[in-house]
Amino acid sequence: RKQLVALWNVAGVSLRYRSYFWRGVDQSTFLHLALLTEELQRLWTVLGVKDIKSVGQVFTKVQKYYDSGGFLRYRPEKETLNTVTTERAVVYDVVKNITDSERSTLFSKLGISEKEKKRKAQAAALIWTSHSVADASTDFILNNLPETHHIQWLKHNRNAKSTEMVGGQYCSKQIQNKIDDRIRKNMLMTIVGLMKATASQMKNDGMLGRQGKVMWDDNSFDNMRVVINSVFKR
Repeated sequence: RKQLVALWNVAGVSLRYRSYFWRGVDQSTFLHLALLTEELQRLWTVLGVKDIKSVGQVFTKVQKYYDSGGFLRYRPEKETLNTVTTERAVVYDVVKNITDSERSTLFSKLGISEKEKKRKAQAAALIWTSHSVADASTDFILNNLPETHHIQWLKHNRNAKSTEMVGGQYCSKQIQNKIDDRIRKNMLMTIVGLMKATASQMKNDGMLGRQGKVMWDDNSFDNMRVVINSVFKR
């Protein structure tokens, strides 16, 4: 998760996207770990990392490269940078208009002291800059930047140079599609494994002929059901 946040910053990924993704993988199940791995692989590809099949080795390699400052030379595409710049401007606009109590809470979560100057600007700049503020950033973005706010801010600020609209509904749908796709892959892997285990058990039980064809009889379906149930119980 720390590497993911770091590479999001390097690649200039939308703050909205980060927030919806982070909220979508806030558990430590196999599904969420798989989604985290896929997102890391996507970022590795974006950043030009080659041969990403061996996740463990690539993870270590990328971390060492990041720690040594190797990604400092990487520059995201202009449209991507414009989107993040616009989002931070929206965050600053929101921070100015929330209540004093809400601002104090935000400053505290971001580690900004009350004695510091330009705290609003600091808050806008610190959102999604490190793993330590990921949860606070997610809560603030999702609670204070509704779908229409981004559009309205752009309409009232003609100097904004964002050519890519990254609204909440769009990002939310992106993340949900990733989750649905991962679930389908997991189900397919389960079915394939189940079929292999079933075929193996049927072979052991003498239900397969010499050419591997099923030798069905009146009890075949009952036998199949028993085998499937036994595999699931494992």
